[in-house]
Amino acid sequence: MDCSSLIAKLLERSVVDRWVAIVTLTIAAVVALATIGQWFVNRSKLRLDLYNRRFEIYSKTLAFFQRVQNYDPSKASKDDGIKYNLLEIDFIKSHRESQFLFSEKSNVYQLLEEFRQKTFRIVSHRELRDEMRNQYTPPEHIEAYDEYKRDLEWVNNFIPLLEKAMSPYLNFKKIAGVW
Repeated sequence: MDCSSLIAKLLERSVVDRWVAIVTLTIAAVVALATIGQWFVNRSKLRLDLYNRRFEIYSKTLAFFQRVQNYDPSKASKDDGIKYNLLEIDFIKSHRESQFLFSEKSNVYQLLEEFRQKTFRIVSHRELRDEMRNQYTPPEHIEAYDEYKRDLEWVNNFIPLLEKAMSPYLNFKKIAGVW
């Protein structure tokens, strides 16, 4: 084998090695880009899932709020009572879940807890209204009615408070993000 054929074989081999290296790097780059793209997709999916769960808490609270506004257990039919109980169960589950989906600073859980307590007293007052008239003295009855009115006023102003507390978590523009 002469020197020129040896040089030709070496050059030929180094070209093949270079092409293999280039193809390997190209495949690695494509895989890296696909991985980064998948990370962005998964991150967006997680943010959307959190948004949906938080919005569901808002929706169930709003449905319960609307039902409490005109629910009077002393006048309700059996079906109305069942509907109320189902909405109350959904709200209580949402209220409990809120402590895991909102920061403590947001005050969402505390607002929902206060709402739960006040709506319970409102509905209880409506349910026991006739019994209270017969069992309470006039000053006790007036005090109970005043508490009912204060609770009702607070509940009537509750939704704007809740919306303000939840707004950083339900701002869809922030949730969607930009890649």
